[in-house]
Amino acid sequence: MRQQSYLVRKGARYHFRRRLVCDYMCSRAISVSLNTADPGEARRLARRLAVKWDEIEMYAGHVRERGTLTLKEQEALFRSSLEEELAHATRHITAPIGVEEDSRSCEAADGGTGRDRAGALPGRS
Repeated sequence: MRQQSYLVRKGARYHFRRRLVCDYMCSRAISVSLNTADPGEARRLARRLAVKWDEIEMYAGHVRERGTLTLKEQEALFRSSLEEELAHATRHITAPIGVEEDSRSCEAADGGTGRDRAGALPGRS
């Protein structure tokens, strides 16, 4: 059985596209650009966004049953969550070269001692 990929190619770029169904009568397509022309990278990102979509759908399903979210609010929730997940998934590509993600990665590299590889404290020789 073939898996649904939710990939759409628009020009040279790939987009993740999935339908948000609120009732039997209405549905709305949500499309998020993956900002890549590489098919392998697009498939990887689409799988990640599909998992995120399913997580949000489980949460939104409970809220939808209570009738507390409108269709526009659901669309905004899905779109912002997908864009946030996409930014998280591609942060290694979009981060400037030489900039650490956070200070914890520096602490992990030196074992949390604050010393460099030679064992000296920064600023001392």
